Order: sequence, then C-alpha cells, then structure tokens
Amino acid sequence: MNHYFKRLTALCLLAALVISLVGGVPFPKAAAADTESAETTDSASENLLYNPGFEELDQSGEPVGWSKWGSKAHTVVDGNLYPDEVFDGRYALKIADDSDSVSVGVQSDPFEIEPGVSYRLSAYAMELDGGSSFQIYIYFGHMDAETGKFVRDTAFYVGTTGTGEWNYCEVTGIAPGVSTHARVLLVSGGSSVGVTCYDKVTFTKVGAAEYVP
Repeated sequence: MNHYFKRLTALCLLAALVISLVGGVPFPKAAAADTESAETTDSASENLLYNPGFEELDQSGEPVGWSKWGSKAHTVVDGNLYPDEVFDGRYALKIADDSDSVSVGVQSDPFEIEPGVSYRLSAYAMELDGGSSFQIYIYFGHMDAETGKFVRDTAFYVGTTGTGEWNYCEVTGIAPGVSTHARVLLVSGGSSVGVTCYDKVTFTKVGAAEYVP
C-alpha cells in the first residue's frame, strides 16, 4: 500500500511540474497571424480598376472610367449580347471593329500604382461575329508634370484569336522604377474586322519584384 501511495505522489508531483513549465511558455498568437495573412491576401487581390465590369454608364451610355482608343473605335455596352449572355453582371463591353488596318478599342483612366511591383491584368473576351482577335495591354507610366497627361514608360500585352465563347486571358508585368500610374487597354486587332466583347476585367497587385527595370 505504501508503495502505491509513493507512486501516486510521484506522478502528482511530475504533473504539477509539467503544468508549471507549460504555463510559463508563451504560445504563438495564431489568431493574429491568420488575421495578418488575410489582410495581406485581401490587399494583394484588390482590383485597382474602376468600373471593371462596365456596369456604370454615363448619360451617353458609355462606361464610366473608360474612353475610346483608336480613331475608328465603336464601343457599345450591351446587356443583350448574342447569344443573349454576358459573362458577369448585367452588361459587357462590345467593340465593333470596321477597320482591317488599325487596332481599335477602349482604355481605362490612369490610376496609381507602386513602382517596382508586379501586377496582373486579366479579362474575359469573346468574338461575336467576323474574324476578330483581341489583345489586352498593361501600360505603365507617369503623369506629365506640365500637361497632366499620362506618359507611357513600358507596356505588356497578350492576345489571341477570338472564338464564339468566353475566353480567359491574362498578362503580368513589372512596373518600372519611374512609373507611378498605369492604364489598361482592351483592343480588337489591327487586321481584324468584327465584334469583340470584354467582361470582368481585373488588375491586381502580385507582389514586389526581385528585378525592377
């Protein structure tokens, strides 16, 4: 019996020692780490484009935050696209290209970015008729101090031939050290004649680049 009580006493002392040691060791703040990670992810995935789905229109029916690019560009925001669908929301942008010699399209208003950072542009595009092709461009640049106009420093783009279905396309580029702004171009190719549609355009920060041009 004495042997049993001695053993029980030893086990109790050992348990008390373990509890006292564990109680003095600070555990990592998992909740705080998860919050910081979530905030970083949200910041990196924020869409920097205004009116990226062409849902907001001005009095003339043109998408707010976008302007025509190219001398013969015809843009229409249409909620009843053939075959009666848009990719997301109520509207999609439709570019009617009647020139087989010059590219036409739309461009976003310039917006602020961070130099030396990598960004990703993505969009959904579809050919409605004709033999249209499409390209999406990132223009990195700065605002001229005298004129207040956007000046391009460099550009990145990707393009493909259109089809009768929505196609996902994306391009990534690094903002040069002198660039403070960017703008996005959605284009129907120079040799193409037809109608191209764009929808759900995103421009997001990928992260700091190891090499800055």
